[in-house]
Amino acid sequence: MKMWKLMAATLGCLVPFAMADKVMLKDGSVLVGSIGKIHEGKVMLKTSFAGELGLDQTQVIGITTDGPVNLALSPTNKVQGTLTMDGDGKVLANGQVVDMAALTAMWPSGGEDPTLPPPPKPRKWKYEVDIDVTGKTGNTEKFTGGGGAKATLSGDYDQFIAYVQGRYSKENGVKTEEKIVGGLDYERRIMDTKNSWYSKLRLEHDEIDGYDFYSSLGAGYGYYLMDEEDAKIRLRGGFSYIHRAYTDDTKDDDDMAVDFGYHHEFKIKLGLLVTDVTYTPAVDDFKEDYRLFHESSLAIATPFKNLSFKIGVSNEYNSKVAAGRSHMDTTYFGKLVYTWE
Repeated sequence: MKMWKLMAATLGCLVPFAMADKVMLKDGSVLVGSIGKIHEGKVMLKTSFAGELGLDQTQVIGITTDGPVNLALSPTNKVQGTLTMDGDGKVLANGQVVDMAALTAMWPSGGEDPTLPPPPKPRKWKYEVDIDVTGKTGNTEKFTGGGGAKATLSGDYDQFIAYVQGRYSKENGVKTEEKIVGGLDYERRIMDTKNSWYSKLRLEHDEIDGYDFYSSLGAGYGYYLMDEEDAKIRLRGGFSYIHRAYTDDTKDDDDMAVDFGYHHEFKIKLGLLVTDVTYTPAVDDFKEDYRLFHESSLAIATPFKNLSFKIGVSNEYNSKVAAGRSHMDTTYFGKLVYTWE
């Protein structure tokens, strides 16, 4: 009885080694362990004596596995089988000869195929609100207040933005600014490239500029000149349908316009630097009927979580405004911005 127990214990100790994967190298070495995967020229082998090793695939001449594995012999030829070696040193999988040098990938049965692109990450909402209030009293009584909100839904391949901004200013009892802007912007990447298509809607009321209602509905093509985590540069081009309703007796008008856009954002030491430029000339009158908008801002982090301070300048030029109104508006701003997810 004692002999049988001793044999059983000995066999139990040997099974893990007998059933382990083996990797044969060009120099004659044989490494024993568990192969995690083969991908991008690396053979990942977990060993009991040195942890996980990343072996150069070009140095591997043979592999045996203790069970079925998945093999990518080429991008279109994928099989499943147990790797063995015959007397001539050839690696076989279900009787098929496997060229180790040409093997694209190998991964455990039931595991994820490393040759496939990773699944897209779940979309995530991000929100922000901002407030901007300044005042002056004494020889001049002046008040300026503004605020806004933005919601962004981002995924690996698309982005949706909804926003609203308002601003009101009064000086010595005279209203000098009353404006509210809202809009939607949707962008979708074209497959896994730097190309995209977009659609957008902008609605606006600006009493000082004489717009009772201004709407712009556009769509077009976008391209990312740079698309890194800390630096993005995007160009857009498309068409827009524009409707203007004025606060005075000026007749409402409608136009088809070309839509050009430039956007960049850079993460620098001080914070996030963002610039947007859009140029929207009417199709039938490029020289006399257009709108040009520019805004640059710098968001600076504060010691308080999720709170930043944004400073910037915006310029807006409208070639068609109500009678007696200025074509150019320039706004300098400093905002407290709170963001959360």
